[in-house]
Amino acid sequence: FEEARSESALVFCDTWDNAASFAASHPLVFLSHQWLSYASPDPDNAHFEHMVRAVEALAAERGFSPDQCHIWLDLHSIPQSNEATKALAIGAIALFAATTSHFVACAPETLHLDTGLLCSRDTYLSRGWCRLEQWAFMLANGTDSIYFWGDASGGLQRIDNVSSWIETSIKVFLGEFTKGEDKELLVDVVLGLYGLAFVSKLQRADGAAERGGGGAGMNCDALWEQLQTHKAAIFPAELFGDLVPRTAANFAALCAGASVAGRRLSYEGCAFHRLVRGFVLQG
Repeated sequence: FEEARSESALVFCDTWDNAASFAASHPLVFLSHQWLSYASPDPDNAHFEHMVRAVEALAAERGFSPDQCHIWLDLHSIPQSNEATKALAIGAIALFAATTSHFVACAPETLHLDTGLLCSRDTYLSRGWCRLEQWAFMLANGTDSIYFWGDASGGLQRIDNVSSWIETSIKVFLGEFTKGEDKELLVDVVLGLYGLAFVSKLQRADGAAERGGGGAGMNCDALWEQLQTHKAAIFPAELFGDLVPRTAANFAALCAGASVAGRRLSYEGCAFHRLVRGFVLQG
């Protein structure tokens, strides 16, 4: 990150509005991958060549020039030297994934430098952080623009053509974490993603949905059904307790103007200072 910044190779968006504006006018590709050592993501550049080929294949399929696209890649997009800013950026990974327009999971068969074990599509999909990145992207964009790259012979594949991929990826907390305490850090993040899915559901009920998957990919209704079917695995009780039903019930009550203890619950009269169309009202 720091070297790329010094060479002016990075684009900085300091606010969500700036990021949304930039994303609307540029192809943004989120490159997701499993680290190949404990200390470095790609110590022998085993993934680098595959990433280049994957982006070139994606550009050809989606009809844009590779020179036009911008890449989000962990080592170059997250500060490395300052632990405080690094932690903030890691906590915002789901937001970064949701902002991009294309997602590529790069998982060729490669040996892990420290363990000597094979890293592959299956081990990539077993990682909790990798699952989180995919889920965040799917909630914002559906599955029409999310791909898997294994090697040159298999080429670029849509993940909704890979058996059980989506069902597995949404079960973030059943994935593997190098640091078990990371699960607690992701409770609010995953709850926020669920809230985004719930808002989209309410919008569709009113015929006003403006977000989510279109085209040939999994639409928001199908993804919502997956969330309901596997809710116990997605929101394990030991981490979430009753937060999920409380969150949904509270938001529905506010939208409906329900009364509690003689007081009407409503957003009426609240001042909202920020609106990002199709994403958030902040007040």
